[in-house]
Amino acid sequence: MVLKHQLSILEDLTHALCEELKGNHNQQRQAEIKKRFREQHKVVEVHLKDVERMDKQVEGINTSVNPAPSSNHSYTLTSPTANPPPGPKTKTRKRI
Repeated sequence: MVLKHQLSILEDLTHALCEELKGNHNQQRQAEIKKRFREQHKVVEVHLKDVERMDKQVEGINTSVNPAPSSNHSYTLTSPTANPPPGPKTKTRKRI
């Protein structure tokens, strides 16, 4: 959200600065400002795309780690100590 907001602010600021310079007939300065804002816009877009890519990766990881339960099985959540698995059975020897 912050990056999307920053993109809109950059556009507004570019427009405001160019409007301010229009009265002075400073075409070269306007072109320079537009160029720098385009470069900054590209940087923000790259970061935004990185965040979107990471979100997709997280969704994929969550899906692979936590598969959706099938309708044939019912799952219950229990604590690991509630029903511990049976340990190995040991034979006791009688000493003679």
